[in-house]
Amino acid sequence: MLANIDLYGEPIPPNQAWATEKIEELEEAAQEYTVQERIEEVEKITEEYFAIFGMRMNGSLLYRLTNVILSDDLRSKHKKGIDFLSAYQLARRREGRHVRKSAYRAREVPLGLASTIATNGRNYRRPIRIYRK
Repeated sequence: MLANIDLYGEPIPPNQAWATEKIEELEEAAQEYTVQERIEEVEKITEEYFAIFGMRMNGSLLYRLTNVILSDDLRSKHKKGIDFLSAYQLARRREGRHVRKSAYRAREVPLGLASTIATNGRNYRRPIRIYRK
C-alpha cells in the first residue's frame, strides 16, 4: 500500500508508477549498455508507455530518461568538451534567479524583445506618436 503513495501522501497514478519502475530498472542497468543501446531502450519505454496509456510522459520522467542516456557524461570527472547546465545554472539563465541584486537582472528573453536594444543597453525602437486633439 505504501508503494502507491508519494512523499506528500498523494496517490501515485498507475501510469507514473509503471514508468518510474521501468526507469529505475534502466538506471540500474545503464552502465551495462552502450549509448546507442540506452537510446533504443529509452525509445522502447516511451513507445510502450504511449501504447499502454495513450499519452506522453510528463517532463520529470523524460528528464530522468535523458539522464539515463547521458549517464556516462554526467558521471565522468573529465569533461569531454560537452557542457551541461545544472539546475542552478538553468534557473539562473531562464528566470534570473540566484544573481546579485542590481539594477540590471539578466535573464533569457525572446530575441524579438531584444531586437531594438543595442549593445550599450539603449533602446532604439521607433517612437510612438500620440495625436492629441
